[in-house]
Amino acid sequence: MSLANKFNIPEALFQTIKNMNEGKEEYQAKVKALMAKRGIKSLADLSPEEKKDFFNTLDSMHKAKNEGVELEEGQAGAE
Repeated sequence: MSLANKFNIPEALFQTIKNMNEGKEEYQAKVKALMAKRGIKSLADLSPEEKKDFFNTLDSMHKAKNEGVELEEGQAGAE
């Protein structure tokens, strides 16, 4: 029995959720590693400028699965 059937959800929805979660662990590991490297215990403790710097650095370290895919005008959300 597939998990989609077990939870009584359509297989397509299950696959979409599964695809969305791929790479999440890798990203979270990068966040934790950068926080440890910088001695940050909580992102809430950072000023807006420090948060911007943190996430700019993180963004340079991580390439999202669909990053770089450009949609033509009017296609946003058309999936």
